[in-house]
Amino acid sequence: MGTQTADITGPHVVDVVGESFYQETIEKICGGRTEEGVDHECIATLRRNPNNPHDPNAIEVHIGGKQVGHTAKEMTSKLQDFLRQCDEQGIEASCGARVMGGWDRGGGDRGHFGVQLHLRDITSASPDEVLALERKPAGGSIKGWWQRRSKRQKWAIGIGVVVFILPIL
Repeated sequence: MGTQTADITGPHVVDVVGESFYQETIEKICGGRTEEGVDHECIATLRRNPNNPHDPNAIEVHIGGKQVGHTAKEMTSKLQDFLRQCDEQGIEASCGARVMGGWDRGGGDRGHFGVQLHLRDITSASPDEVLALERKPAGGSIKGWWQRRSKRQKWAIGIGVVVFILPIL
């Protein structure tokens, strides 16, 4: 049996920080830049990094096994206990993610890639309760996650995308 994954995908849209350091990696994950940019749905894995010299509480965000950034400090404090328990039990934590931006229209009109996570509120339940409900073999599907969302949740996620993209334009 493979690695177990706790799927903490949910309706809360959270921006990843530090993507500017991983633009080449993100570009490869998305298959390159286009004139319109990308809107790439995928699965992200969250990993604690207590050896990070800048922040021993850092949580790395990985897509396709490659690091693409970190969670912001205010989100890190909410995830630390949950991820620590995942580590102790040998379980990965994953969630739906979306990569956007990365256009190249020529003439220097080139946008950065941004990454968003779609997280559930794990502070309302103990990590053990979340793990008991969400354990599954690694490699979930964001399409399946999207199909299980209500129209209201899809609308809220869409608003989050608009709020994220408009400042870039």
